[in-house]
Amino acid sequence: MALTETDVGLYHSGPTHGKTAFTTGSFTPPASSLLVVIVYALIDATGNIGQPTISGGSLTWTYVGQARLETSWADRMSVFTAPVGASPSSMTVVVDDDTNQTVSIWQVAVFAFEGYDVSTPIAGFVTSNTTDVGDGAETQTLTATPATDDITISAVNTQANSAVSASFDTGWSVIFGWGTANYSYLTVATRPNSTSDSVACTDTRPGTGTFYYASMLSFIVKAAVAATGQPTSVRSFGVPTRHGMDRPGRWN
Repeated sequence: MALTETDVGLYHSGPTHGKTAFTTGSFTPPASSLLVVIVYALIDATGNIGQPTISGGSLTWTYVGQARLETSWADRMSVFTAPVGASPSSMTVVVDDDTNQTVSIWQVAVFAFEGYDVSTPIAGFVTSNTTDVGDGAETQTLTATPATDDITISAVNTQANSAVSASFDTGWSVIFGWGTANYSYLTVATRPNSTSDSVACTDTRPGTGTFYYASMLSFIVKAAVAATGQPTSVRSFGVPTRHGMDRPGRWN
């Protein structure tokens, strides 16, 4: 079968979450799929906030990589994967800070992929690491070249007043996006049917208002070697969110 993408959902806390773990809503992943999860955390502090912990579904989770900003209001995007068995049941994903810091916002974007390469499910990971990529266009070069049947994922986090979804070049579809006034905005996009190693975000923060920081990471989800045909997106889960309130005056 071709590599098939299911957009499970984007789950988020309110803007004053605290020190407790964050749990997504319940979902049942497709059988024999690969869960790909992007975890975002924002805290009112400076420095490396550390790699979050992740659990759920009694699955084995693998850390892929991160992009983070260590300035005031430090944040971190982290990518994890977990293979799903042949008889999945309803589950949640639970994330927590590794050093019991006070987290302002959690965001957890969940994808499931069927027909993936079980030996090398993820390739080409590239990250801005601790570099602020700035306000405007940003292009990353994957460390591997995708095949036509693969799907590329990119995530951009923007800290700004009145932040909105980042925009991407032709061929990309923004799947998930959420943020609050005066905090940050997480945008996650996918691109099927492409053999380009270039990931072009055309604007990390469209719109007006004060810009603070932005970070970006990108990677390839590999199709099974024997797969044929083109990737097919499946949107059956919708885009659930939780606690979608915002709180003005963050920067006061």
